[in-house]
Amino acid sequence: MELLVVVIIIAILAGLSAGAVIRYSNKARVSSAKAVVASAARECLRWMLDSEGQPLVLGTSAGEGFTLSQAPECGSSEMVKFNVTIDVLPGSSFGVEVNPDGTLQRVCTGSVDCQGGRW
Repeated sequence: MELLVVVIIIAILAGLSAGAVIRYSNKARVSSAKAVVASAARECLRWMLDSEGQPLVLGTSAGEGFTLSQAPECGSSEMVKFNVTIDVLPGSSFGVEVNPDGTLQRVCTGSVDCQGGRW
C-alpha cells in the first residue's frame, strides 16, 4: 500500500513538471530564433556598409534546427527590403526587416512573446 502511495505521488509530480519542461523548451526555441534573425540582420547591415553594391545571399539553413523558407538577399542593386523570418512554432514566427536606409523593424506573428506584431 505504501508503495502505491509513493508511485501515485511520483506520477503527480511528474505530471506537474511536464508542463514546465514544455514551456521551457518553447521559450528556448523563441530565444534562439530571435538571436538567429537578429544576427542575420546585423550581418546584412555590415554587408551594406562594407560591400560596393554586391548582393549577399544567405542560405536557407538558419542553424539551431530552423529553416528559412527562402534565401534572403541583402544589398541588392534594387535595394529591396531584406527580410529574414523563422517559424518557431505552428502559427508563431519571428523576423527582422532591414530597410534600404539601414533601419531595422522586428516583426512577429503568433502568441509566443509577440506583442502587437513586434518583438
